[in-house]
Amino acid sequence: MPVEIAAGDKTQAPPSRAGALLLGLGGLALVATGALLWWTNGAAVFTDTVLAALAWCF
Repeated sequence: MPVEIAAGDKTQAPPSRAGALLLGLGGLALVATGALLWWTNGAAVFTDTVLAALAWCF
């Protein structure tokens, strides 16, 4: 038998600000890492590194 859920039953909590902040900081860290690699290794080496990582994933 299917279980009916009452219309006013809201047990799921809204997304927290801390989680959104951590995701934003993680994305910023990835961008900063890419910028650091580009600055230290140059465009050619950075592109080769990204292409090698993509080839490894697929």
